[in-house]
Amino acid sequence: MKRHILYLIIYISITSLLTACENEIPYSPKLQDPQLIMNALLNAGEKENFVYLNLSGTQNIQHVEDATVTLYINGKEAEIAEVVELPEAYSQNNSIPEIMKQKKFRLSSSFKPGDVLRLEAIAEEGQYHVIAEVKVPQPINPIQVDTCLTYIKNNDNWGWYRQFKIAIQDRPDERNYYRLDIQHKLTLYGYNSTGKDTIATEYKSSTLVNREDVVLTDGHSSTSDDEDNGIVTNIPNKYNVFTDNRFLNANYTLKVYDQTYDIYSSIIYSVHRISESITVRLFSITEKEYLYLRALNTLESDDYDETIMEPIILPHNVEGGLGFVGVSSETKATLQLPDQFIDLPIPYQ
Repeated sequence: MKRHILYLIIYISITSLLTACENEIPYSPKLQDPQLIMNALLNAGEKENFVYLNLSGTQNIQHVEDATVTLYINGKEAEIAEVVELPEAYSQNNSIPEIMKQKKFRLSSSFKPGDVLRLEAIAEEGQYHVIAEVKVPQPINPIQVDTCLTYIKNNDNWGWYRQFKIAIQDRPDERNYYRLDIQHKLTLYGYNSTGKDTIATEYKSSTLVNREDVVLTDGHSSTSDDEDNGIVTNIPNKYNVFTDNRFLNANYTLKVYDQTYDIYSSIIYSVHRISESITVRLFSITEKEYLYLRALNTLESDDYDETIMEPIILPHNVEGGLGFVGVSSETKATLQLPDQFIDLPIPYQ
């Protein structure tokens, strides 16, 4: 049970964002002493990246009061990260779980594929000192995306979904690891409660249906009927990570589905126009990040039963403490869908 609590500490911390055997977390009575937890999933395509710090505990994580995070790029100091302060009322609210009040740091330095990044965190006047080093992977070549609407069965219900076919070309002569993500940007045009024109922008992250794709299911593709029979144990690939072992040095077309989104906004009460763009992002990730997210897939699955299944070893790569630091490069394609127009009466003014 103590081992499970320790793994859970790191798991909860990294999922608030978005290995080799020698980097697995061993169970030892020494780990009952507090250790500094550092978590980050960095991306070379982002203008800002974030690092999170906590202290481990026997039962619950603890807050870090005083800490600094320094980023080194190719051996040279690039930046001392900026602390992102929590609102005072939020930070002093004892009813909020400590994980939600973790120390957050902002990085604004740019880095590129091939760079070696080193994160160094020092906390509580030097009592804790951790280091993590990662190399930025090379991005994949440009991707091609086709999409259409289709009617499928999912979670025992039929409905309209958007199908995506994503053509990718594997980087040659090397072992590669990838993660797929799709994001929707909805711009809603309408009127507020007083009848004035209002525009609101909403971002929707995807929960992809990837059961038909042999690569994303690691050779265990299935249908909706397979999922409903209650016999086959299925650990879904929630984080959509995969390797190139089934299309090494070749091309492949991923096939996934995503839900369509209802018109809803807390700002707009009468929507008369919808503009939607979809960004398909393919991340090149490190092998350690691939193994890390695979472990999270299992830990988050309803089909995982720790009493009868093999224990999950949650990898970490932070020297002197706990946690995981990953880095990725992305290739993306953005689709602009035709605007939708809805005939609605103009509110009384």
